[in-house]
Amino acid sequence: MTVIRGYAELALPTKPGDDSLRRKITEIMKGSDRAQALVSQLLAFSRKQILKPSVLDLNQVVMEISDLLPRLIGEDIHIEVRPGQNLRRIMADPNQMQQILLNLAVNARDAMPAGGTLRFQTENATLPVTSKFETITEGVLLTVSDTGSGIPPELLARIFEPFFTTKERGKGTGLGLAMVYGTVSQSGGRIEVDSASGKGTTFKIYFPPTDELVSASPIENRVLPLKPAYGTILLVEDEPSLRELISDYLGIAGFTIITAANGVEGLAKAKSHKGPIHLVISDVIMPVMGGREMADRLKLSHPATPILFMSGYMDDAAVRRGVSEHRDHYLEKPFELNSLARKVSEVLNSDS
Repeated sequence: MTVIRGYAELALPTKPGDDSLRRKITEIMKGSDRAQALVSQLLAFSRKQILKPSVLDLNQVVMEISDLLPRLIGEDIHIEVRPGQNLRRIMADPNQMQQILLNLAVNARDAMPAGGTLRFQTENATLPVTSKFETITEGVLLTVSDTGSGIPPELLARIFEPFFTTKERGKGTGLGLAMVYGTVSQSGGRIEVDSASGKGTTFKIYFPPTDELVSASPIENRVLPLKPAYGTILLVEDEPSLRELISDYLGIAGFTIITAANGVEGLAKAKSHKGPIHLVISDVIMPVMGGREMADRLKLSHPATPILFMSGYMDDAAVRRGVSEHRDHYLEKPFELNSLARKVSEVLNSDS
């Protein structure tokens, strides 16, 4: 998908005049985006997505989302927010937290075609005795409820299954609630649902509290200039088409690119190169030698060279540790070329 979207971006006309070609390429890019979203939801359900947790004020997150919802769910649905007093903070990925709320809001909207009420409530709560998380006795509770059609008892036990949906064909992927379940579980929480036909649906999500201070707002969306454009990058990727795409793109930007198909070849190229290597971009899982082992060996001879890993998910404990300790950097596949540009700029600027 990275290759498909990447070459579509490069093929997109930069000058006016060929609207037909632009429309066709734009549709290719939209299809790639839909496929990427599908993969992200599957990774969320399987709990293999990379989360970037930070300390959150859940009241603030809910208020921000509730301000955006009227345009999404329509004017016929009344949105009610009941923020908890002295609410404890939680540790969660802010982007995924927003996605959870959006998914639940969209499900509520679809259950209330004639309108109704969508309610968000937060509070400090004691977990029920039946909690599977026996070590957690207190939590922060997020309740999302609607006055919609409800879910029949025979379907209630299946709503978190991937690809299961009660919507008509073409109206949903069946992955929204699966993503919610996976993300909540991966964040150390739990989710419960209560519903009945004609009586609406209530989701209760418990998160472990934290006493850490609220994190500062991230600056991930700030576009950094792609520099130094004169630098040398060692690109290690076993898929030829993706290797060629990244090489072409960064080469156009002015970088000197050294390519390798696996870790062994990458080490050899690094050893034979006369001059500094400003950045290593490497896949994680490759034949012969993977990116993690190559990086460990490369740091012996190039200790100051930053490493940017690319992968669809991080199931390698050593790589996860490297990312979490900020020794290495990570870009999730599939990615857009502008995301690659931002990440390369971020890594080079932070290590300059």
